[in-house]
Amino acid sequence: MVLLMLNGRGPFRFAVETGAPLLTLRANVARALGYAVADRSQWVTLDSVAIGAATFRHVEAKLFATGVSDSFGESDLGGLLGLNLFYDLLLTLDPVHATLRLTRGALPPVNQRDIVALARLGHQWYTMESWVNGTHAMAFLDTQDPGTFRTTPSQVTESQFVHAPVVTGYATGPSLGVQEGRMGRLNGSVRVGAVSFQQPLVTITPVPSEFLQRWIIGWGALRHFTMTMDQRNRRLRLTPVAADTVIAPPPTHARGHGVGAQ
Repeated sequence: MVLLMLNGRGPFRFAVETGAPLLTLRANVARALGYAVADRSQWVTLDSVAIGAATFRHVEAKLFATGVSDSFGESDLGGLLGLNLFYDLLLTLDPVHATLRLTRGALPPVNQRDIVALARLGHQWYTMESWVNGTHAMAFLDTQDPGTFRTTPSQVTESQFVHAPVVTGYATGPSLGVQEGRMGRLNGSVRVGAVSFQQPLVTITPVPSEFLQRWIIGWGALRHFTMTMDQRNRRLRLTPVAADTVIAPPPTHARGHGVGAQ
């Protein structure tokens, strides 16, 4: 999460979302800024967006209708901070110090170790090379997916898991509907950059046929790196936060999405 000032007002709490191409506003934030909220999604142009000392002018944002924006989750979340704002900058997310850093410049050329190539699908998503049990797989980067790895039924078979995946909950979203999620321990490894994740827990979620069938690298994996994105040159630096380049299997007990009460 990061705090934003919008049109000189705020701060508002936004989720840093590498799995979305644009800045989106919830209805409650739009109302606080004086925008009329329609029954459908709409576009607005913000006079200014400030993150720390950096100020961006005339930023297009998508305003979601009340019912859709409520599905974002946390009630005090103002929206999603997508990648369009950072196209001409280097965006660094440092999980150790819990910081977001914006700088000018460019990353060095790809070396397939700590600097890897990004591939852009359409105008929306970035993918990077990963290796699942030694097999090449292009994977989305999604800082707002709390899991380690996620995929779709078409990308895996039950024989690739130590035991058959079990139902752990349900996933929902504005375009996803409600889908049953299963989780299993991969019988092998997933390599991201120079780091190998041994027998990681993988979530399997069906998506509509019009969605791209790909692997997703979630925050559970990305938090093991300081990550710098260079969108203009399609490069990504992944610096492991620890000396280990092999991540041991996680505990058998796994927590998924859910609701708790006291």
